[in-house]
Amino acid sequence: MATLLTTVATVGATAAQTALAPTHGRLDAYLKNSLVLKYCVPNEYICARLGQFLGLPIPACGLVYKAGQKPEHYFASLNFNLSSSQLPPIDANSCGALSDGTGVILFDILIANDDRHRANLSLDSSTQPPQLTIFDHSHALFGHANGVGRDRLIALRENLGIIDGTRRHCLLGTINNDQFFKEWIDRINGLPDYLIDQVCEATVPLNMISGAEAAEAKAFLKYRKAEISKIIERNKAEFTAIPQWSLF
Repeated sequence: MATLLTTVATVGATAAQTALAPTHGRLDAYLKNSLVLKYCVPNEYICARLGQFLGLPIPACGLVYKAGQKPEHYFASLNFNLSSSQLPPIDANSCGALSDGTGVILFDILIANDDRHRANLSLDSSTQPPQLTIFDHSHALFGHANGVGRDRLIALRENLGIIDGTRRHCLLGTINNDQFFKEWIDRINGLPDYLIDQVCEATVPLNMISGAEAAEAKAFLKYRKAEISKIIERNKAEFTAIPQWSLF
């Protein structure tokens, strides 16, 4: 479930006051909970934190809660859409030549995200180079089916992870060379184990995933980061627009 939250702001601070001391501000954020999809918040939080560490353009985010007798916990993602209208689906071909386009595909392989479509990416073509924004990882990692997150991770351990039947990653057929692959493979190989441990354990105290599910996610991500080059090589035929590889 996603909703838009506007925080209460204090207004009227002068420029000098803002420069010398912190003041309250106003931020818009999209909120998601795990009431319907059990793994929604853990998926979003783990994937966003790892993607940000890699340098992918993922909006600022975090875990927040609504106080009460039984606190409600949410994943909050900063609203980057400055217009009031819904963002249009991207032109996937426009992303194929971008380094971040390759980064998205390799990151989605790492987290086994088989739900990357043109509506959960945004491309601002008014800047040079065009600015890609990445969001919505609710179906990655543990997946969207309640209660079978560990089973999914075990089943996809050696799998490319970005194809689900006839549904394919929206950028998979748009990358026509592998010039940026080594850079992103190196970044993924360099993900620290301590970070993987920390983000996978973060929602266990909130009763969103079990300790066993967190342990499986940690093992899965550590294996995938070390083996990502081999996983890609075994499945390079799926990159149908790359006629010749320099990496392999």
